Amino acid sequence: MTNLGDMILAALQPMGRNIEALTPADLAPIDEFHIRGPESTQEFAAPAKVRPERAVLGVGSSLGGSARYLAVEYRCRVTGLDLIHAFCDIAIMLLQRLGLSHRTVFLQGSAVAMPFADSSFDLVWMEHAQMNIADKARFYGEIRGPSSENRSPKMAPSFSLACPYIRVRCPVRDRAIGDVRL
Repeated sequence: MTNLGDMILAALQPMGRNIEALTPADLAPIDEFHIRGPESTQEFAAPAKVRPERAVLGVGSSLGGSARYLAVEYRCRVTGLDLIHAFCDIAIMLLQRLGLSHRTVFLQGSAVAMPFADSSFDLVWMEHAQMNIADKARFYGEIRGPSSENRSPKMAPSFSLACPYIRVRCPVRDRAIGDVRL
């Protein structure tokens, strides 16, 4: 049986894509598995203050579409972390075909037990990964650190949390507001 990476490359050829000279745009229709796809990533990047000097951690990086977009458009360093080893393998294969290995890496690992040294990242990027994590307190504790410090052991002291849609509850005259876009 063919693996998913081979299936992706085979699907790109009838679309007129040269699999030997891929661009991020060639891959966008197949590898941004989140609401609104690449449009959401593009819309969200500017307010997240992504800049070339920033080290970005992509939690739940899947096949790497958002990470590759940030590396190309913002020239930043991106580390993608995903629980599914096969997704990481495919992300690495696509990364190599795009010639982005110098700016982006993908690792298999858990968002509730991240394999990174202290203060490794300036920005945490997530697009719906948190909805698949059962232990939310442990997850947010991993990226934000103890509330008394208001920083994560994995993130630099001035890190940002970039997540386009977070459900919050905030009392407003005995009512609550719903979805808030950051």
